[in-house]
Amino acid sequence: MLAASVALTGVGVALIHRRTYRTTREEVRRLALEDGSRTVMNADAEIAVRYSEHKRSVELRQGEAWFQVEKDVARPFVVTAGSATVTAVGTAFSVRKERGFTDVMVSEGLVKVRGPAGARTVLRQGEAMRLTSAHGLLVSRLKDEQLQRRLAWRDGLIMLDGERLGEAAEEFNRYSQKIIQVAPEISDERVVGVFNARDAEGFARASAQVLNVNIDVYPDKIVLGDPSSVVKSSQ
Repeated sequence: MLAASVALTGVGVALIHRRTYRTTREEVRRLALEDGSRTVMNADAEIAVRYSEHKRSVELRQGEAWFQVEKDVARPFVVTAGSATVTAVGTAFSVRKERGFTDVMVSEGLVKVRGPAGARTVLRQGEAMRLTSAHGLLVSRLKDEQLQRRLAWRDGLIMLDGERLGEAAEEFNRYSQKIIQVAPEISDERVVGVFNARDAEGFARASAQVLNVNIDVYPDKIVLGDPSSVVKSSQ
């Protein structure tokens, strides 16, 4: 009986595979998973992968990751991110988990999303969803160029097409130790361009030139606009 128990335990261990992957603030990492699926992890992200005989599970603990799933009807591919659960068989999609919200975006095929309190939806190619505690599941439709801009981070790029300067600075701050601070009076200015995600200073200097505003560069930060108003807004 003891020998049988030991053998059974050994089988169970063999069928379950766990790995944890992390990226630094300045790293985008491409991974091939054991089933043939692929993932690209954005900066400052962490995933825990757990494969068993009947299920492929990934927990997105923080940050953002894009998945291209190898089709396997017998073993669904399930990503959990906070209170959101995303289920796919063979498709491509991204999941982003930040404080206060979870985003899901489908670039190929479809996925099933389950939120808290039984909320459910199906997302198809070109659709995105944001889950917040205040508004639940909010689904939107993206144009092809919007989809490509939102996935440009996989190639180390940030593509801007009229985003607010303050929002663009926050995006660059995801990848840089040198933080961009934007004065409130210019934070709503719109910016356009394609930039290296790791060149926050280059983006800041280009924005300062186009908007004809002051720029101050320090060892740990970059200030766009009136420095005194930046200090007041942070107090």
